[in-house]
Amino acid sequence: MHKHSHRFQKAGVFLTALCAIHCLAMPFLMTALPFLGDYLSESVEHLIVVVSLIIATFIIYKDFNHHKIKTPFIVFGIGGLLQLTAILFTKNQTETALLVSGSIFIMIAYFINWRLHQKVFHEH
Repeated sequence: MHKHSHRFQKAGVFLTALCAIHCLAMPFLMTALPFLGDYLSESVEHLIVVVSLIIATFIIYKDFNHHKIKTPFIVFGIGGLLQLTAILFTKNQTETALLVSGSIFIMIAYFINWRLHQKVFHEH
């Protein structure tokens, strides 16, 4: 079971980083390569955000059951709210700024959670 949690954690970090890279790169790609606009649609962006939020929720909740510290949830919550606000209520540069900021908060939450996870499982 511990091995599966580690795989999910890696997948969650990867998707969150992918989201940040995607958000930062899209303005440049859209300017330089207009034909990609139809291929890399808004729905791809939303799918990445939703999947990364689901995985992060699962991992942080699962590890919370062991370390009982709320900090990863709080930091993740801020990031998740920023991302959801971006995809539901904003467009253009504001959306990009909120998505990138949210991704950074979520990556920080993963890091905090990972450190707590390491501490708990290395103490046993």
